[in-house]
Amino acid sequence: MKVMSAFGGFLGGSSLLIYIKPKNIKDGIVRVLVSTAAAATLAPPITLKIFDASAASDSEVLMGVAFSIGFIAWNVLGAVANFFANRQGKDIVEMTKDINPLNNGGQ
Repeated sequence: MKVMSAFGGFLGGSSLLIYIKPKNIKDGIVRVLVSTAAAATLAPPITLKIFDASAASDSEVLMGVAFSIGFIAWNVLGAVANFFANRQGKDIVEMTKDINPLNNGGQ
């Protein structure tokens, strides 16, 4: 089950490289590894939670979930990294004001 999940995540991460070109070889390798690790870790429990136990053993369902997780994993990680990179030098209170404008008096 983990091997199929890892393979699905690898395919999801690799297909993402078509849409978002990596800056260099190292960036591409890291993207694929993050996608593969996220899919291998998250796909089996998510498949068991959403579908019944028989669907979790179905390779097509598991690979589809793993592909989706692998495709999404790098985007989420990139969004979080960009958020912190753009707010470098700010403390946590200033960052929470950026996240929730109601903390800043609704302005």
